[in-house]
Amino acid sequence: MRGKYWDDEELKLVLNLYIKLPFGKIHTSTPEVLEMAKLLGRTASSVAIRLANFASCDPNQQARGIQGMPAGKGRCLPIWELYHSDPESFIYETELQLATRRRQLSEVSHAGESPTRQDFTDMVGDDRTGLVKQRVNQAVFRLMVLANYGNRCAISGLNIPQLLVASHIIPWAANKQERLNPANGICLSPLYDRAFDLGLLAITPDFRVRLSPSLAQYQSSPAFQTLLGISSERPIMLPSMFPPNRDFLQWHYEHIFLKS
Repeated sequence: MRGKYWDDEELKLVLNLYIKLPFGKIHTSTPEVLEMAKLLGRTASSVAIRLANFASCDPNQQARGIQGMPAGKGRCLPIWELYHSDPESFIYETELQLATRRRQLSEVSHAGESPTRQDFTDMVGDDRTGLVKQRVNQAVFRLMVLANYGNRCAISGLNIPQLLVASHIIPWAANKQERLNPANGICLSPLYDRAFDLGLLAITPDFRVRLSPSLAQYQSSPAFQTLLGISSERPIMLPSMFPPNRDFLQWHYEHIFLKS
C-alpha cells in the first residue's frame, strides 16, 4: 500500500532540514528528524527516507561515494533544483513555513538566541522584511557551517557551539550569489573569526593558515602565544562535506588579507 503523498511544501521543509543536518545524523532517532516528523504528521522513518532521497540529489555526497536512496530521487530533484536557483528566498520562505507550523517565528537556531526574536516594530515595509530575511538566512548559514565542521573550530578544534562563528570567506555584502554557500563558510572561534575578517589571518587555497606580517611585532608576547597560539603554514581541519572553495580563499587573500 502506498504511503501518503508528499506535497511540495513538505519536501521543501525536509530539504531545509537536510542542508542543516550532518549526514551522519540522518536516522530516525535524531531529535531534528523526530521534530520534523511531528511537524509534518509523518513517521520518523519516512522523513529519514526523504532525507536520503535528497542525499541522492547532492553532488557533494556523490563525490564522496554516498548514493543515498535513489529510488525517490525523481520526486526530490525538482525541489533540490529550486533551492539552488535561489537559496536566499528558499531558506527564508521555508523558515517562515516552519515557524508557522511551530506557531512562532523565531526557532531558527539550536545553539543560541534566535536573531528573529529581535524587535523590528520600529521598521516598516521592505526595510523590515529585508532585515528579517537577512537575519534568518544568516542563522541558517551558521547551522549549515557548524554542521559541516562537526561543531569544531577549523583552526583550534574548539567544540563549544555557543563559542563558534560561521565566518564568510567572501563577505555577505560582497557576493550575493555565494551568501548561503557552505563552501563560502569556515567554522572559527570568535578570535580567529575577527582576525580573518580584518585580514590579520588568511587561509590559503591549500588550506593552511597564514598570519599577516603586521602581526610580527606581537608574536613574541606571551598573550599572543596564549590566545592565538598558531603559526603560518599550519593546516586547518577540513570539514566532512563542503571544503572551503579554493577560489573564494584566493579572493580573500587578494582582497582582504593584509600582506604588509
